[in-house]
Amino acid sequence: MNYISATQFLRQSKQVQDVFIKWWEPQYGDLFSWIKPSVAIEGYMQNGCSLQILDADNISSLHSGNFEETCSNYNSCKDYYIPLLTETQLREFIEYKTECKVEFDCCEGRGYTLYLYSFKQGKREYKYSPISNLGFSLFEAYFQVACQIAEGNLK
Repeated sequence: MNYISATQFLRQSKQVQDVFIKWWEPQYGDLFSWIKPSVAIEGYMQNGCSLQILDADNISSLHSGNFEETCSNYNSCKDYYIPLLTETQLREFIEYKTECKVEFDCCEGRGYTLYLYSFKQGKREYKYSPISNLGFSLFEAYFQVACQIAEGNLK
């Protein structure tokens, strides 16, 4: 499974980190890393970036109450986690933030190009210019575009 590493997450500006954290709604099986306020890295903090899987056991060790209650009150504790978003979550982020569907193609020599479209009166409407030269990994292409969206740089 492809997912962004804590290091990749922490390389982004605090603005981008905040956008991802605010958007993320944790569910069973989501990947994350703990954040510890003792080791400063630009934006958020980390404690070795260990991979965790969100389940009832590890979430209850930090919070009281059941998992569903913890998740519904998650905004109060998001400062303790780094979401390690998967390819699917990155696509969902792109679609949510742009109110578009994602289409892509891959050409030899250029890599992936992403197209963002919506339907208006039964016809496809491309709301943004194609985003091209994204390399040959769909996961990396989604991550690059998601970061552009979080920065507010998508045209």
